[in-house]
Amino acid sequence: MKRIYPLLVVLASALGACFGQLPNQWTKLVMPAAYTAHGSGYETMYVTRDGVYAFFTSTSGVFRVNATEMEANPTNPTKWTSWKAVNMSGWPIDANTGGYQPVATWTENPVTHDVLAYAGYSNGAATHTCGSGTTACRVVTINRQTLAWRASSTQFTGMLTGIVVDPANGYMYASAIGPIHMYRSTDGGNTWPILVTTPYPTLTGLSSGYVYGLKMFGNNLYWGGEGPNVTSAVGFTSSSVDFTTTANGYTRNSGWFASDAYERQTPHYIVACCRDLNGYNIQKWDATSGKWTQLTGGNGIVQWAGEVAPAFGQGIVHGNQPDEFYVPLKSSSGASIYYSKGSGAVHWSPMDYTGLPTFSSSVRPKYPVMNHGSCSLYVWINSSYYVHPCM
Repeated sequence: MKRIYPLLVVLASALGACFGQLPNQWTKLVMPAAYTAHGSGYETMYVTRDGVYAFFTSTSGVFRVNATEMEANPTNPTKWTSWKAVNMSGWPIDANTGGYQPVATWTENPVTHDVLAYAGYSNGAATHTCGSGTTACRVVTINRQTLAWRASSTQFTGMLTGIVVDPANGYMYASAIGPIHMYRSTDGGNTWPILVTTPYPTLTGLSSGYVYGLKMFGNNLYWGGEGPNVTSAVGFTSSSVDFTTTANGYTRNSGWFASDAYERQTPHYIVACCRDLNGYNIQKWDATSGKWTQLTGGNGIVQWAGEVAPAFGQGIVHGNQPDEFYVPLKSSSGASIYYSKGSGAVHWSPMDYTGLPTFSSSVRPKYPVMNHGSCSLYVWINSSYYVHPCM
């Protein structure tokens, strides 16, 4: 069963057919001159759930473009007439570049469809510390149409790695590193009191570790990091470890989740990733069994010793079919982009690399983003985004 989108997506897809479609290979996305990459690997983008808008962060600001228009002309940004910059007055400044700090975490309010961003990544002196400006280390809510934005009154002392919004009551939850907490906002993202201090020992009894990501699928919260996947009831009123671990709880690193469902929707599949002592750690949950399954090399997954290279909070993305997922893998020995489709999310295969630069220990894909309106996959590779139609 495909996700159901508003009529606007159908119209956008039809317009895409009129303006042209992406070739069935990787295409380098040539950015407008106003866009200036950070060069530090912190570039991130977000495509709204209906596939209408794409947002980009760079040292020169945050930008929005109509996704259909962009994908119709991926190598000719002069035709992106919808390209528009957000008014960045008050945005935190990166001391390294003198430009604006990137967005570390994106999400969307499923009720209002505002875009939520976590502004403030590094102050140029140390990673995961706050920058300067009125939005430094704050949650910013952006109206996706008018581009008006407001920052939370709460200023965080570290970096948020995941933000989710519960459509049932509008409550927002966030995971953070430095310090490692779970936060909850009950006033639309303005204030964020700490809800859980040091989640791993508090909720699971394991040793403390970073929390790399937080998602909500169905009626549960899913989170993980320097430790196993954990499923928590909304509000963290109860929690269960999805896989047992040994020693100090760092045997399996996780934290990135994708599903064919959004918040409060019933999931058919959930896939989590991504590092294990013996190679990549990809786990699958399906509604039929109601259980998590550990996937290994026998499922087609390369077993390098390494990890996925994600944007914080997202190292794996879901396609347009229930069991369709994409994940970029990296290690000291190489890199690849894997996908699973039409096999219950069990069998994984490498994607065709036509149009991509040659992967190496220093040239590796990361920051996967899916446009569900057009079924297009984006990955970030060495200062450029590349886009490919769904498999």
